[in-house]
Amino acid sequence: AICAKPCQNGGVCVRPDQCECAPGWGGRHCHVDVDECRTGVTLCSHRCHNTAGSFTCGCPHGLVLGPDGRTCAEGASEPPTSASILSVAVREAGREDRALRREIRELRGRLERLEQWAGQAGAWVRAVLPMPPEELQPEQVAELWGRGDRIESLSDQVLLLEEKLGACSCEDNSLGPGLSRRR
Repeated sequence: AICAKPCQNGGVCVRPDQCECAPGWGGRHCHVDVDECRTGVTLCSHRCHNTAGSFTCGCPHGLVLGPDGRTCAEGASEPPTSASILSVAVREAGREDRALRREIRELRGRLERLEQWAGQAGAWVRAVLPMPPEELQPEQVAELWGRGDRIESLSDQVLLLEEKLGACSCEDNSLGPGLSRRR
């Protein structure tokens, strides 16, 4: 599908001008951050902080965030272990990887459609021109452009005449109300 404005934040164009947004994002082009903390669903046991495309949980003084990252428990705050830091980094990298893969698929599809369109346009140009395009001189291009303008003008005039002709009632050999053919 082709979206006039590209989908943002890992969103994918699924139909013309309609994006399917990654979790945490909304809006027509996935440009609006969803405030997960205000959805009415309890995500954190104490405090919820909205972040771009996601959220984090927090705890009041004296409590620490548990291993699930959502509930608070009593205890001394321990600095995060390198394993927990690494697991968060891996989780975030996985999300980014999926979003990038989705964007690459979308871009490949758009490129394929663009190449097809360019091939069709090139074939049409070669069929219409009296010689290969690379052999045309600038003055020949200007002349062909002028011819194209004249053809477009004549086409508009023919269309206008066809519309007027459609208003004629030729069954009784008249040209319309109050008009008749002289013999």
